[in-house]
Amino acid sequence: EFLNNLTEKIYEFRDKKIHEFRSGIFEFLRKRKIDNLDALNSKKALHLDDQRDSEDSKQKSMYSERKEMDKEIRKMSNKIRSLEKGFEEAESRIAEMDKIMTSGEEVHDMDFYNSYERLKQKIDTDFPEWEKLQKKMEDLKRKRNSLI
Repeated sequence: EFLNNLTEKIYEFRDKKIHEFRSGIFEFLRKRKIDNLDALNSKKALHLDDQRDSEDSKQKSMYSERKEMDKEIRKMSNKIRSLEKGFEEAESRIAEMDKIMTSGEEVHDMDFYNSYERLKQKIDTDFPEWEKLQKKMEDLKRKRNSLI
């Protein structure tokens, strides 16, 4: 109680570092979860503090890892959406071309047939990539959820 009205800052020397607390002595003791200044010097208090620091560090590490996974999931999701949009456009164009070819109307333009084949090939080459991204994203989501 004596020190509480005399100080506005407290400096603690711990772990070869200087920690500054901008509060009274009671607030400092509360933050450190100790009853009095004598407990601060005990090994038990130091051990508890080190344990808390270790837990904080572990939480920060897990948060950082989840954040990176979320970023990767968003990238994959955007790529998947882009591929799906490409599939929709290609399939729509192929359907239009199929109608033209089945209408009985003769098409003499080779570019028409080449375009048709390119659209089919694009779907065939992009689909395995889409499948791979879907699986990878599911695995990453599962791993991310296990970190919670």
